[in-house]
Amino acid sequence: MSIIDINKSPVFVSFLQHPAEKDVANKLITAYPNNSHLWETHHIYLPKALTTKNHAFFKYQLHEGVEIIYITDGQGTLYMSDKEYILSRGDIAVINPYQPHNFEFDLGLCERLCIGFSPKLLLSNLNIYPDPINSFFKGKCHLINLILHTDPIQPEIADLLKDMIHICLQKNKCIELELHSNLLHIIAIILNKDYITEPDKSSIVPSIIYDSLHYIDSHDYSEITTANIAKHIGYSDGHFCREFKKHFGTPFTTYMHEIKITAAKQLLSSSPQTPIEQLAAELGYNNTAYFTQLFKQHEGMSPNQFAQNHKV
Repeated sequence: MSIIDINKSPVFVSFLQHPAEKDVANKLITAYPNNSHLWETHHIYLPKALTTKNHAFFKYQLHEGVEIIYITDGQGTLYMSDKEYILSRGDIAVINPYQPHNFEFDLGLCERLCIGFSPKLLLSNLNIYPDPINSFFKGKCHLINLILHTDPIQPEIADLLKDMIHICLQKNKCIELELHSNLLHIIAIILNKDYITEPDKSSIVPSIIYDSLHYIDSHDYSEITTANIAKHIGYSDGHFCREFKKHFGTPFTTYMHEIKITAAKQLLSSSPQTPIEQLAAELGYNNTAYFTQLFKQHEGMSPNQFAQNHKV
């Protein structure tokens, strides 16, 4: 349910109440235009080496802005690359730009308030501010990822976050100014406690990889090739492959095959009657025998055997 629409606002506010319950599933407060590129969230698979063992090829999200998640009821698990955090009522998580992450709800019951913002758009004339203000708003340092309900600064931050819901509902003329004021106050509280850290390059997706993952997320599997992605981001095939392996520790071709096999499994699980030739073509494999070989290497069985196991 859209409450307000602020054109070109650098702040996003949403509140989700027990999303698994059908009677309240649509109770969503949002204060951010849908056409903003800042919150164009991309869904990606991370290579197995960068995820926890039990969540290999779990889909992650990433975006360009900072996101604050405040758990108002229930609990859930926040996944950030190879780290897992159990969050419960009162806990606050901070997602920095380009950090792969996802959130799972325990028993499907979890209320959460999400605040997103673009540091660079919140303040102008950044050079007049001393560090750490200057460093944070220029992206040279990050906020810490967790502020637990036991932290001394949690109550003040929680009150400011909850107040942002009321600001959205009141629809005052100065709503954008009020949202910015609360958000800047929250940032000031965190920076005053020196709750900052150096950007962890191992957990941040660099622009070349982000652009390639964006391409994968927005194109059909048949279009996902090394040549197409390299051309899209303006690099040679070799340069792109070297950068991908440097960051993820696995060759792009291996990653590409793994996400396509994952997609094949999902399709065969839901539609086991799908012809293997058709499935291979949809995934960009013109040679069905080669696709079958790859599938068997990953799953220990052929696509036909996998499909048979999922027929009702």
